[in-house]
Amino acid sequence: MAVDAVLAPRRPGPGRAAPRTSTAADLAVAGCVGEGAATQFIGWRESASLYDPVAVLDDPSIVDWRHRPDVIYALLGSISVMCRADGTHPGRWDDAIAVVVAAGRADRADLTAATIRTLLAGRPKGREIPDAARRVFSDLFTASGRWSNAA
Repeated sequence: MAVDAVLAPRRPGPGRAAPRTSTAADLAVAGCVGEGAATQFIGWRESASLYDPVAVLDDPSIVDWRHRPDVIYALLGSISVMCRADGTHPGRWDDAIAVVVAAGRADRADLTAATIRTLLAGRPKGREIPDAARRVFSDLFTASGRWSNAA
Protein backbone atom coordinates (compact mmCIF):
# COMPACT_ATOMS: atom_id res chain seq x y z
CA MET A 1 0.00 0.00 0.00
CA ALA A 2 1.32 3.43 -0.88
CA VAL A 3 2.10 6.04 1.76
CA ASP A 4 -0.48 8.34 0.19
CA ALA A 5 -3.18 5.71 0.73
CA VAL A 6 -2.39 5.48 4.45
CA LEU A 7 -2.00 9.18 5.11
CA ALA A 8 -4.51 10.49 2.58
CA PRO A 9 -7.63 12.31 3.71
CA ARG A 10 -10.59 10.05 4.41
CA ARG A 11 -14.26 10.69 4.07
CA PRO A 12 -15.90 11.26 7.45
CA GLY A 13 -18.52 8.79 8.47
CA PRO A 14 -19.63 6.68 11.42
CA GLY A 15 -16.57 5.68 13.39
CA ARG A 16 -14.19 7.62 11.13
CA ALA A 17 -12.11 10.63 12.01
CA ALA A 18 -12.55 13.87 10.15
CA PRO A 19 -10.40 14.11 7.04
CA ARG A 20 -6.92 15.52 7.35
CA THR A 21 -4.20 16.27 4.88
CA SER A 22 -0.72 14.82 4.76
CA THR A 23 2.15 17.14 5.40
CA ALA A 24 5.68 16.76 4.15
CA ALA A 25 6.68 15.83 7.71
CA ASP A 26 4.05 13.06 7.79
CA LEU A 27 5.37 11.66 4.51
CA ALA A 28 8.96 11.87 5.76
CA VAL A 29 8.05 9.97 8.95
CA ALA A 30 6.33 7.29 6.88
CA GLY A 31 9.39 7.02 4.65
CA CYS A 32 11.65 6.57 7.67
CA VAL A 33 9.71 4.13 9.82
CA GLY A 34 7.06 2.64 7.57
CA GLU A 35 3.37 3.27 7.09
CA GLY A 36 2.02 1.49 10.17
CA ALA A 37 4.41 3.07 12.64
CA ALA A 38 3.98 6.47 10.96
CA THR A 39 0.20 6.29 11.23
CA GLN A 40 0.42 5.45 14.94
CA PHE A 41 3.02 8.14 15.61
CA ILE A 42 1.04 10.81 13.77
CA GLY A 43 -2.09 9.87 15.72
CA TRP A 44 -0.17 10.04 19.00
CA ARG A 45 1.39 13.39 18.07
CA GLU A 46 -2.02 14.87 17.30
CA SER A 47 -3.55 13.64 20.57
CA ALA A 48 -0.61 14.57 22.82
CA SER A 49 -0.95 18.31 22.44
CA LEU A 50 -0.67 19.70 25.96
CA TYR A 51 -0.41 23.38 26.71
CA ASP A 52 2.60 24.91 28.42
CA PRO A 53 1.18 26.11 31.77
CA VAL A 54 3.73 28.92 32.12
CA ALA A 55 2.81 30.27 28.69
CA VAL A 56 -0.90 30.06 29.59
CA LEU A 57 -0.32 31.90 32.88
CA ASP A 58 1.38 34.64 30.87
CA ASP A 59 -1.40 34.75 28.25
CA PRO A 60 -4.64 32.77 28.79
CA SER A 61 -5.90 33.79 25.35
CA ILE A 62 -3.63 31.18 23.72
CA VAL A 63 -5.91 28.38 24.95
CA ASP A 64 -8.63 26.96 22.75
CA TRP A 65 -11.11 26.21 25.53
CA ARG A 66 -13.07 23.93 23.18
CA HIS A 67 -10.12 21.53 23.23
CA ARG A 68 -10.52 18.05 24.69
CA PRO A 69 -11.70 18.17 28.33
CA ASP A 70 -8.84 15.95 29.53
CA VAL A 71 -6.27 18.35 28.09
CA ILE A 72 -7.98 21.36 29.71
CA TYR A 73 -8.26 19.52 33.04
CA ALA A 74 -4.55 18.62 32.93
CA LEU A 75 -3.66 22.24 32.17
CA LEU A 76 -5.76 23.61 35.02
CA GLY A 77 -4.40 21.01 37.43
CA SER A 78 -0.82 21.88 36.56
CA ILE A 79 -1.55 25.57 37.03
CA SER A 80 -3.00 25.02 40.50
CA VAL A 81 0.00 22.89 41.52
CA MET A 82 2.43 25.47 40.17
CA CYS A 83 0.74 28.27 42.09
CA ARG A 84 0.77 26.31 45.33
CA ALA A 85 4.42 25.34 44.82
CA ASP A 86 5.32 29.01 44.29
CA GLY A 87 4.17 29.69 47.84
CA THR A 88 1.14 31.45 46.43
CA HIS A 89 3.10 34.35 45.00
CA PRO A 90 0.48 37.12 44.64
CA GLY A 91 1.34 37.88 41.01
CA ARG A 92 1.12 34.26 39.93
CA TRP A 93 -2.07 33.79 41.94
CA ASP A 94 -3.64 36.67 40.00
CA ASP A 95 -2.46 35.09 36.74
CA ALA A 96 -3.95 31.73 37.73
CA ILE A 97 -7.26 33.34 38.66
CA ALA A 98 -7.29 35.04 35.24
CA VAL A 99 -6.82 31.62 33.59
CA VAL A 100 -9.69 29.96 35.46
CA VAL A 101 -11.93 32.97 34.83
CA ALA A 102 -11.16 32.68 31.11
CA ALA A 103 -12.03 28.98 31.26
CA GLY A 104 -15.24 29.70 33.13
CA ARG A 105 -16.27 32.35 30.63
CA ALA A 106 -15.73 29.76 27.88
CA ASP A 107 -18.31 27.47 29.55
CA ARG A 108 -15.64 25.28 31.16
CA ALA A 109 -16.48 26.14 34.78
CA ASP A 110 -17.14 22.45 35.44
CA LEU A 111 -13.52 21.64 34.63
CA THR A 112 -12.20 24.48 36.77
CA ALA A 113 -13.97 23.56 40.02
CA ALA A 114 -11.01 21.77 41.61
CA THR A 115 -8.56 24.43 40.45
CA ILE A 116 -10.57 27.39 41.69
CA ARG A 117 -11.08 25.70 45.06
CA THR A 118 -7.33 25.09 45.37
CA LEU A 119 -6.54 28.67 44.39
CA LEU A 120 -9.10 30.15 46.77
CA ALA A 121 -7.86 27.96 49.62
CA GLY A 122 -4.32 29.20 49.08
CA ARG A 123 -4.93 32.82 48.22
CA PRO A 124 -2.38 35.29 49.49
CA LYS A 125 -3.12 37.12 52.74
CA GLY A 126 -5.28 40.15 52.26
CA ARG A 127 -6.08 39.27 48.67
CA GLU A 128 -9.76 39.56 47.82
CA ILE A 129 -11.54 37.26 45.39
CA PRO A 130 -11.71 39.23 42.14
CA ASP A 131 -15.20 40.31 41.06
CA ALA A 132 -14.74 38.49 37.73
CA ALA A 133 -14.17 35.21 39.60
CA ARG A 134 -17.17 35.83 41.82
CA ARG A 135 -19.40 36.41 38.79
CA VAL A 136 -18.14 33.40 36.83
CA PHE A 137 -18.16 30.91 39.69
CA SER A 138 -21.00 32.09 41.93
CA ASP A 139 -23.53 29.64 40.43
CA LEU A 140 -21.10 26.72 40.70
CA PHE A 141 -20.21 27.37 44.33
CA THR A 142 -23.72 28.27 45.39
CA ALA A 143 -25.09 25.06 43.87
CA SER A 144 -22.42 22.96 45.57
CA GLY A 145 -22.92 24.69 48.92
CA ARG A 146 -19.29 25.80 49.01
CA TRP A 147 -19.52 29.49 48.23
CA SER A 148 -19.52 30.51 51.88
CA ASN A 149 -16.15 28.73 52.21
CA ALA A 150 -14.72 30.69 49.31
CA ALA A 151 -15.75 34.13 50.51
